[in-house]
Amino acid sequence: MYRKIKDLCNSAGITITGLESKLGFARGSLSKIDNHKPSAEKLQKIANYFGIRVDWLQGTSEYKTDYELYFNYAQKSLYSNYVSEKEHPYDVSESMSKFGHDWKDKIKKGSLIPILGTSRAGIPNLAIEEVNYDDPDEWEEIDPKLAKAGTYLALRIKGDSMQPDLNENDIVIVKSQSDANNGDIVIAKVNGDEACCKKLFKNNDGIILHSLNPSYPPMFFSQSDIQDKPVTIIGKVIELRRKF
Repeated sequence: MYRKIKDLCNSAGITITGLESKLGFARGSLSKIDNHKPSAEKLQKIANYFGIRVDWLQGTSEYKTDYELYFNYAQKSLYSNYVSEKEHPYDVSESMSKFGHDWKDKIKKGSLIPILGTSRAGIPNLAIEEVNYDDPDEWEEIDPKLAKAGTYLALRIKGDSMQPDLNENDIVIVKSQSDANNGDIVIAKVNGDEACCKKLFKNNDGIILHSLNPSYPPMFFSQSDIQDKPVTIIGKVIELRRKF
């Protein structure tokens, strides 16, 4: 567990001692965490700070974040139910054949992903919504090598705050991860169940979610805001797909 916490700290640019101070832990307590069973409250504080799952920290789950767990579940459900003739007696093979004869296998392996939701580029909004999975336009195909390297999702942009780079109805491919670097375009979750697409800037005082459109003011969140609201990085935008 200590190794995971140390790696998380390195990625976030904070020392173990600094994390102990921010979370109100005794100095040196985290370095001994593998030798003493930590309280559920302490584990939850660490998980909340980094936006990760407690069971991943404990080593009982392979899913680092709630979104990794959700999208893996969605992927398995799509494969076991959506492509099942028993559950869906109608034939969707003709419409989905645009992705090749092996489209079912691509879903199973994660290289054919549904557009699972809408990310509002302006005001934060729910990122996950129901879509018509029978429509091939509601799916995106990614490189199989990418699919093997992580968990990916596709989101549809709403709003104009990320113009001129991102427009209404653009599709972004997002790698599920709980942290990102300065200047990365990310999907961030605010207030527990809202998400938005923004450019990320980090400093010692907190983070800034920055719009590319100057008409929208930047959103600053202090370190306490990050924990209390909370503010969580869902993933990093790695690709833009636009239809003309």
